[in-house]
Amino acid sequence: MYTGDFVAGEQFTPMPTWIRKSNLSDRQKMLWLYLREVASNNYVVWAFHRTLAAKLGSGVTPRMVRFDLERLEECGAIGIIRWIRDDGNQTCNSYVTWPAEPADFSVAEMVALRKGGRPGSLWRGAVADAA
Repeated sequence: MYTGDFVAGEQFTPMPTWIRKSNLSDRQKMLWLYLREVASNNYVVWAFHRTLAAKLGSGVTPRMVRFDLERLEECGAIGIIRWIRDDGNQTCNSYVTWPAEPADFSVAEMVALRKGGRPGSLWRGAVADAA
């Protein structure tokens, strides 16, 4: 059992029980914690895969991070906003960490979160669901 002292001023990032008890790997849980820690007030994170890999430690590659992000999306721990240019090519991703439970946001609410984004940007599934 941990008996360390609480240090005033240190940031504490709680992990929902459903994520903690899920079958996600320890690395995937650490990635979720890091995303949640650096997320903005609207739960959105902008980060390169190589940056996330460096934060997770030596031996973690950007390809492993992509796999982990996809796994986190599959289980509902994060949403991935895929930014698409008007010409149809993808430019980047942003990641949304949910505030509590999976599916707290509808697709329409997710699209509203990214309003003010780049022209032509779409969130996966937004067009089909918003129509």
